[in-house]
Amino acid sequence: MHYMYIVAVIIIASLIVLFFFRANMQLVLRCRALEHRLIDMSRHLDKVAGSSDFSPEVVPSSQQRLLTPSERDELFHIILDNIPYCILVKDVDHDFRHMLWNRELERQTGLTEAEMLGKTDFEIEPWPGLGKFIHELDQEAIRKGSIDHETLCETMSGKNIFYQTNKRVVKTRGGRTLILDMCRDISHEKEMQKSNAETIEKQQRLIDRYSAIYDCISFMTSETDVKKIFNYIITRFGETENAQRAYLYFITESDHAFAQYVCQWCGPACNPIPDSLKTLSFALMPTAKQTLLMDRQITQINTAELADDSVFKKWVISEQIAFVLFAPIMYNDQLVGVVGFDYRKLQNVYIPTSLQIIQGAARLLAYVYARYFHEPETKEQERTSTPS
Repeated sequence: MHYMYIVAVIIIASLIVLFFFRANMQLVLRCRALEHRLIDMSRHLDKVAGSSDFSPEVVPSSQQRLLTPSERDELFHIILDNIPYCILVKDVDHDFRHMLWNRELERQTGLTEAEMLGKTDFEIEPWPGLGKFIHELDQEAIRKGSIDHETLCETMSGKNIFYQTNKRVVKTRGGRTLILDMCRDISHEKEMQKSNAETIEKQQRLIDRYSAIYDCISFMTSETDVKKIFNYIITRFGETENAQRAYLYFITESDHAFAQYVCQWCGPACNPIPDSLKTLSFALMPTAKQTLLMDRQITQINTAELADDSVFKKWVISEQIAFVLFAPIMYNDQLVGVVGFDYRKLQNVYIPTSLQIIQGAARLLAYVYARYFHEPETKEQERTSTPS
């Protein structure tokens, strides 16, 4: 029995060895057949490559037919006419006359290549009024070899374009000196930069204004002297608003005909309010009075409605004030005062956030007014410390 088991194992092992030997021989034979096929193909390719009817499809790239001069010239002009950049060439040796003017320049300036070839920037100005400036840039490029610059230009059609330009001096094989001028229209990028800068500036001004409100509230909680509080609020908002001057008046008559000066803040190189304007007559400003009383809105003082001999108008002119804003200070639904801001230059204060902040200053002043002059526990203080 044991003998039969050994014989069976030997037979099975022999069959396995025979199977793998046969498979290996088949693999060897296939590899040799493939080797012979590769040798035959190589000999065939060598034979074809040496014949006269050699096909272009099997020519290495280094041996392909190059473009003829006319084809290269055609390709060059196709590229020039389709590239999204303005490209021009000037002949330095012949008064900087134009030798090349691509299609993008035609589109942007409205001048064709036929109109510009052989002309100087003075004979035909693609960008009116900039002929001398462009010639100076050309001279600088000759001295330095290459320059980069950005210029805002107005075309003959009246369109404004911001160009980013590279000028470089090149020479032909024949020794001809040329200026290669490559321009890119970056007007959209400049608009985006301007818009982003304005947005950042507005956000910063908004932060500054709300910081002013916070500072004033903090000061009010720690200070008890009402005049110091009024002065602090006026100063803080005058600085934040980039005003020339900020000032506070309280109404002294029941018919709102007059207002009495309380305090002011003056910016750099600014004269204080003269004694002649310490009492303000609203009778001379009917439009402003109407807006303050009825609409309860910030109003711009219209100096045109003031008499030429008016002290206020003379003062506005002498101080070179561009415009004056008055914000109403309201208490118990009544006009009790105004806070004013003078500006020497026109600026965009008529935006919602700016008006809200100016109104915020008026509300703070109204709160201080009510706290110190109309609360029951401070009525005695009202009779003894009226602002002056």
